[in-house]
Amino acid sequence: AEIAAAHAFALNSLGNAHAMDRLLARNGQHFATTPPVRFLPEKADPDNPIELPGVGAAVHVLGPTRDARQLRRMSPPTHAGWLDLALDVPLPDDGAATPLFDPIFEVADPSRLPASLEQTRRSLRLHQLTNDAGLLAAASILERAVNNSSLFLVLDVAGTRLVFPGDAQYGPWEHVLATKRALIADAAFYKVGHHGSHNATPKEFVEDVWREGGHAMVPYGLVERWKDTIPKRELLEALHTHRHTVTRADAPQAGPGVTVGEDGLWSEVVLTTR
Repeated sequence: AEIAAAHAFALNSLGNAHAMDRLLARNGQHFATTPPVRFLPEKADPDNPIELPGVGAAVHVLGPTRDARQLRRMSPPTHAGWLDLALDVPLPDDGAATPLFDPIFEVADPSRLPASLEQTRRSLRLHQLTNDAGLLAAASILERAVNNSSLFLVLDVAGTRLVFPGDAQYGPWEHVLATKRALIADAAFYKVGHHGSHNATPKEFVEDVWREGGHAMVPYGLVERWKDTIPKRELLEALHTHRHTVTRADAPQAGPGVTVGEDGLWSEVVLTTR
């Protein structure tokens, strides 16, 4: 089970080559037009709001952060999540060990490595990956590190703001709460981060920042392994406590301002200017 989960994590961390070919107009892939390609966020903060002429809308690019320390931070200080997973749990020996990386990536002379890279290598504690549990932990860390490179966007349509943090976990949120708090405080809509996991929606945002009465959408499908922890029950309860309407992709319900398609595959939300 651990190997299967690690494999899923690793696949989820891979780039989407087909999508990148289309974005960069290479290998025969392209859009019908030739839109400019931008790598965001821009270094100069004033360049990050992207105005959409003629429609009264703008996209504010709040992340990913350019702070390496925050990019590495997956969980709030009081939570560790997967990082608590023991790397030395003994499991039955099922034969000869398989190298974690292909030998072509091996550096024969470690003294040639830059000091910063050697320090990073030591911090990964790869020598402890001696069992399936350790491999799962490493794959999980890789997957979440990719999550922290998510674009963190606020769409502003005539003053109505919608927050889309992607799969960003605690580090990028730390950056946004410290620098762009006002942009998310009055949001009418929030796409709940990373399927509602424990470290992708800070308590501070729900309890102290986000004004009550908004709409939260939880993009979620049941994964048996995490059925008891994702979405985080305490997070959903807090959203309800602060009078936010919560729509779940796995169990959509019609209500005031919410229409659900007959097939249950889509929900339409009517937002009001706040």
